[in-house]
Amino acid sequence: MREKDRVSRWREEVILRRTDLECSLRWFHHHNETWRVRRDTTAKVKQQGHLAYAEKQMSVWKALEDRAKAALVDTEKVYSQVSFLKSTNAL
Repeated sequence: MREKDRVSRWREEVILRRTDLECSLRWFHHHNETWRVRRDTTAKVKQQGHLAYAEKQMSVWKALEDRAKAALVDTEKVYSQVSFLKSTNAL
């Protein structure tokens, strides 16, 4: 019984981790796109300082997005190797 509960808690943890990473990924992507729109708007009025700042913010949010994607891929690899998380009928 304890082992079954432990497996259940691990499965729940996997779901929560994936959900958190996916939410973070969407959040970072949203901010990257927000700054892309601001950059494009600023480029039209040729404000170089604002343009540089928007590009810097885009690169920051893009880097965070890339790190979140890599973490999600790594997490999926690790969890896919754990046999008791694959089967829903374990124990």
